[in-house]
Amino acid sequence: MNVRIEPLKLRHLTELGQQEYAKDTFDNKGKAYAVLVDNKVVAIGGISVLWEKVGRAWTLMTEDAKSSPLIMRRIHQAIKIMLPVIRDGLGLERIEADALPGTACAWLERFGFKQEGAMPKYKDGRTFIRYGWTNG
Repeated sequence: MNVRIEPLKLRHLTELGQQEYAKDTFDNKGKAYAVLVDNKVVAIGGISVLWEKVGRAWTLMTEDAKSSPLIMRRIHQAIKIMLPVIRDGLGLERIEADALPGTACAWLERFGFKQEGAMPKYKDGRTFIRYGWTNG
């Protein structure tokens, strides 16, 4: 299994059927990456800049990624290395992330994010949990 990470490009979004996110992804002055396994996109993610010193972390993973402990371990290792580099490179003092209950919550906490509260009817009538990371 050949796993590699590369800067996000429009072709990655297109392969996942997410081209409607292209403008937001590429106009936000953030950083985004794609995870490829055997040249197939299995995950994308990054940090979008919301405003000065504040960003939003986001990910989109395929079922292939979620169901493979090996792929998830590689993604986790990459994020652990890249998150501080991206954060510091963008000069962020706060990063937000939203998750459905029971999905990525524990994962976000492993990266130092703290639960800030529930957001009822946030998207598609569902409740999301807001997480935040701050530098102090």
